[in-house]
Amino acid sequence: MRIGRCDDMRKKVVIIGAGLTGFSLASELAGEFDIEIIETKSYLGGRASNTYDRKMDDPVPIGPHVFCQSYSNFFSFLKKIGAHRHIEWERQVFLEIIYKGIHHKLRFFNLPAPLYVIPWIVTYPFMSVADKWSNLRMISEIYFASESQIEALDNQNALEYMESRGVSERSIDSFWRFMALSLLNVSLEICSAAE
Repeated sequence: MRIGRCDDMRKKVVIIGAGLTGFSLASELAGEFDIEIIETKSYLGGRASNTYDRKMDDPVPIGPHVFCQSYSNFFSFLKKIGAHRHIEWERQVFLEIIYKGIHHKLRFFNLPAPLYVIPWIVTYPFMSVADKWSNLRMISEIYFASESQIEALDNQNALEYMESRGVSERSIDSFWRFMALSLLNVSLEICSAAE
């Protein structure tokens, strides 16, 4: 974000990205600043938009579909644009996984990050007990990390971080790869360990 002076002496804010975060920030600052939003894509919405299947020309939703209660700016934005009345929130099932014909539902748990992941790992049917235990060091390290320690993890990708903390290959392949793609729309190889 770049801040400068405008002709009317109000500060100007340049927001990079016309996705939900950019629009949420713009709606918070709209009364106080001149705002310019810059987007490199030819469409608005970022990850909350659709892409199109090249062969069938069908819309493929790629948007974020999981929002945590702590996203207060996002919920404020939804109210400002009147969208909050048109959204149906899932209160029970977080994600449904189908693997080798077996259905498994990850449910919501009102636990602080990263502890909400523990019930998912414990009940996940596609890993052995040893695979589940291999996550303990990583989760406890993240839980007790300071904000600056978490930010420092931006220098490493999630896959390297997990491997260095002893998370099993089976746990990474059957659980964490799915979670990164489902929630962040990126692979572990390019996902920041801080995420």
